[in-house]
Amino acid sequence: MGRVIKIIIWIFILIILYLILSVTYNQCTKTSKDMLDKAKNGVENVTETVSDVAENANEEFFSDEGAYDEENSDLADQLFDDEEPEYEEEVKAEVRKTTPTPKPRQAQTYTSSDGKYMVVAGNFLVEANAGNMVKKLNNLGYSAESVVFDESQYYTVLATRSNDYNKVLSVSSQLKSKGIDNYVKSQKF
Repeated sequence: MGRVIKIIIWIFILIILYLILSVTYNQCTKTSKDMLDKAKNGVENVTETVSDVAENANEEFFSDEGAYDEENSDLADQLFDDEEPEYEEEVKAEVRKTTPTPKPRQAQTYTSSDGKYMVVAGNFLVEANAGNMVKKLNNLGYSAESVVFDESQYYTVLATRSNDYNKVLSVSSQLKSKGIDNYVKSQKF
């Protein structure tokens, strides 16, 4: 008899669990359907609003109200006048005077006597920035130089050059420990 009571209790627990799950599932589906309906209504409202705004904008833009009045006629004549203002030539001449002409860069090539391996501490478009990096490296005790390679538009700062690969790696590590980004590059022949 004790066994029958346990089975009845388990059946009762399973029925209650089933009811709870089915009610929860129905609520979730109902909520999902409500949310979907609200989203559809929102999209329809937005579409109608966008259409109204576009229609109103077209009406305002293409309407003839206030198209011409005496106050705006002088302004329109100035705007659409074919003659250029007199001061424009003076401004163009002033711009020509103040615009610096770019300096041609001299390309350098390297021979094997300069060192096969190089520690590159930066590539700069502005020569002054490359000069600042060279000064910084020279103050740290490196024999740095700024060069422009063939067919390049950058000023490349070399911290050192050598034929000894291990020496170049050592210098690169030292620079990185001092917070200066760099990389090792081998010369192409």
